[in-house]
Amino acid sequence: GRGKNEGIPEKIFSSGGCAEKTAGNFRVIALSLRADFQSAWQSKTMRLLHFVRNDLLAFFRRQQMVSLQIKKIIEAALAEDIGTGDITTGATVSPKKKGRAQAMAKGDFVIAGLEVFEAVFHAVDKDIRVKKIISDGNKAKKGDIIAEVKGSLSGILQAERVALNLLQRMSGIATLTAKYVETVRKTKAKILDTRK
Repeated sequence: GRGKNEGIPEKIFSSGGCAEKTAGNFRVIALSLRADFQSAWQSKTMRLLHFVRNDLLAFFRRQQMVSLQIKKIIEAALAEDIGTGDITTGATVSPKKKGRAQAMAKGDFVIAGLEVFEAVFHAVDKDIRVKKIISDGNKAKKGDIIAEVKGSLSGILQAERVALNLLQRMSGIATLTAKYVETVRKTKAKILDTRK
């Protein structure tokens, strides 16, 4: 005899539309994406990817602009500090001599600007290595070692004043901002960056 499912029409969805098929004793439902649904899904996905791509490109462009601005500030500061060269260092220190320096906290404050600190040394000598011991956003206490610098001694001596000036300036802003944030912590007030 015929099974109870034999001859039952089944609907198979395909890109061409809806077709019917019988499948003996077993009812099998085969589904595939309709062409229009697939096209719509692909279109939405592509739009999403397009937006993500544009956001990422905008982000990297902003980062590049910031990097260029920082580079100009560093170059201007070095030009003002050592001009065409550090005469004292050039006269007393061999270019081949290696050295090491440490940035030590003279008080309690919030660290900010270590990337810029490192960039100053690299602007003078790309082979100088900077090891960050306390990360940006963290508090340093008096006597803490913030970073260690290794490499050409003459390069370290030429860059250290500008590197420290920028680190101190940025850390000072971060420390004062942290005090403002703490002051209004239990209120509805918020501290915002106006970029002015």
